[in-house]
Amino acid sequence: MKRADGRGSGRGPEDAGPKLEMQYAEMAALLEHVPEGIVVLDAEGRPIKWNRAALELHGLSGAEDAGRRLSDLINEYELSYPDGRPMPQAEWPASRVLRGEKLDQYEVHVRCIASDWTRVFSYSGALINGPGGKPLMGVLTLRDITSLRQAQSSIQRDREDLDRAQAVAHTGSWRLDARSGELSFSDESYRMFGIPVGTKLTYESFLGHVHPDDRALVDGKWKAALQGEPYDIEHRIIVGGRVRWVRERAELEFDSGGRIRGGFGTVQDITGRKLARQALQAEKRDLEERVRERTRELEISLGSLELEMSERLKAEEGLRSMTEDLERQVLERTEALAESEKRYRTAFEASVNQLLLIRAVRDANGAVSGWRYMDVNENALRIANLERDNVVGRMAGEAMPEIAAAMATQWADVLATGRHRSHEAAFQGRDYLISVSRMDADTVVSSSVDITDRRRSEEALRKARERNAQQEKLAAIGRLAGGVAHEIRNPLSAMKSAVYYLKLALEKPDPNVADTLALLDREIARSETVISSLLGLAHPGRQARADVDINSCVREALEAGAPADVVVETRLDGTVPKVRADPAQIAVVFGNIIRNAFEAMPGGGRLTVSSHSENGSLSVSFSDNGTGILEEDLQRIFEPLVTTKDGGTGLGLPMAKVLVEGHGGSIAVESEPGKGSTFTVKLPVKKTSGPGE
Repeated sequence: MKRADGRGSGRGPEDAGPKLEMQYAEMAALLEHVPEGIVVLDAEGRPIKWNRAALELHGLSGAEDAGRRLSDLINEYELSYPDGRPMPQAEWPASRVLRGEKLDQYEVHVRCIASDWTRVFSYSGALINGPGGKPLMGVLTLRDITSLRQAQSSIQRDREDLDRAQAVAHTGSWRLDARSGELSFSDESYRMFGIPVGTKLTYESFLGHVHPDDRALVDGKWKAALQGEPYDIEHRIIVGGRVRWVRERAELEFDSGGRIRGGFGTVQDITGRKLARQALQAEKRDLEERVRERTRELEISLGSLELEMSERLKAEEGLRSMTEDLERQVLERTEALAESEKRYRTAFEASVNQLLLIRAVRDANGAVSGWRYMDVNENALRIANLERDNVVGRMAGEAMPEIAAAMATQWADVLATGRHRSHEAAFQGRDYLISVSRMDADTVVSSSVDITDRRRSEEALRKARERNAQQEKLAAIGRLAGGVAHEIRNPLSAMKSAVYYLKLALEKPDPNVADTLALLDREIARSETVISSLLGLAHPGRQARADVDINSCVREALEAGAPADVVVETRLDGTVPKVRADPAQIAVVFGNIIRNAFEAMPGGGRLTVSSHSENGSLSVSFSDNGTGILEEDLQRIFEPLVTTKDGGTGLGLPMAKVLVEGHGGSIAVESEPGKGSTFTVKLPVKKTSGPGE
């Protein structure tokens, strides 16, 4: 039947007698009031019954929510295993029970997608079969163990902190269960006794690690403690074949009848203190022996009583001097330690590195929700232009938020993995090398050093090396050009004259012969151009500088004309100042760049030439929409004899670079294959000149 509260359907009490009806009502009331959640499903996964606790634990409201099938809930809840892995629907508790599996305290992490809450449930359940073994229904019980798991996590962290504190203090702890005779050690106690952590111990096995000469003493003290005497003893133990000293103290627990129930104690490694005490005692005994020997010598001396008393006074004076010297050494050592601590703090504050101590802030679930600055040195405060009170103790998002935004991900990674991280970053126009290390489970240390000057020095060195290599290459080309020019130009002149006379001798030459003579003319002229370019590249010649209007130089370079299918657009700033330059060399530079632009647009296009001035320099840009330059060719475009064009010499752009740099300027290129290139020439502005015409 359909229940009035809408929580399920099934056979109702109207199908049975009054007694069955009463039992049904009692069972329903019992299910509604048990603290555990209970869900009953039919064999097809349809809910038959949800009790109140089950509805509340899943955040469901009643009849409308309770009637949905298991498959309806997959978009509303995310289930995962305890280790965080997503749980497929086939592994959901209800799915496993309906397959016939029996569940016992099956732990599942459940997140409600709509309200974004997460809980940890413990499921138990089984499939109930009807007559003939046919599945009848599945029954699931669940408990909310979220608080239990959080408490266990907190206890584990507390235990880890206690173990860490004991290791720092060289102090362990132990507990004795008198009923089982089992002796439990802390991790530090295991380490102190040289016993593997987790080894089961008893009082007898503990005695086995005590020095044989001290076992009777320890056992006697323990038995006296069982009678109510205090247990506070120093004794030796054997660790790895070596003798160590420990101090043990304990408090025993007795029941009302005076019978021992157990005890809790501490053990402290005092080997260093004991050895120091023994050394002092040995020195004291040695000193006493020497005093005695000296006294005996005085007693048996044949000298007078006055001499004997004099010697004794001298000995006493020596003792006082030795004591005073020892006190002075102790004082000096104390002052030295204080001075060392002061120097250490001074070095921390005066460090050229910027030092930050950052602690993670965790939410109730233990997840990192923010960061807090715990300490910062003066250099970091100076770089950030902040006061200590505005940083220390404050959240990272409030104090120096730009650093927190850039570094929070790396802090979290270092805290989670324990691995050291370093990277370079820019801050306020400077370059820094930032290193992050983990200090403990919640704290990281960030150290940054300014590497701006080093980077600039490296860049200057790289450019100097490039210039040296370029100069060496130009020198080699100059030597080659000087040696080859004479040997080649004479034959070229003879060939040029021969072609000229052949043209005169042949009034109406055959077309093939005419074409051949024209080809010879062009190739001879091209060879002469290459030789002249090589000589000019190696020896640009002395500059004849004058006050030059760059816009006029651009217009003169464009007067040679452009191909018919190329449109030339000029955007020249008429207010740019004049520059001190050699107009002939500037014309060569602009001519080579313009010629390259035309050749990069074999199918036509647009060349845009613009000029402007800023920051003490004048810039002229030549932008085409031609074929562009490949990335691998772009790096070598200004090297001599490197060309990307058929029939090119590879000398035009290197010549332009040499001439521009000879004027104290620079030339740069930006290009994208298929979209075109932009060459920009920068020249220093003549300081005293006015605007050009």
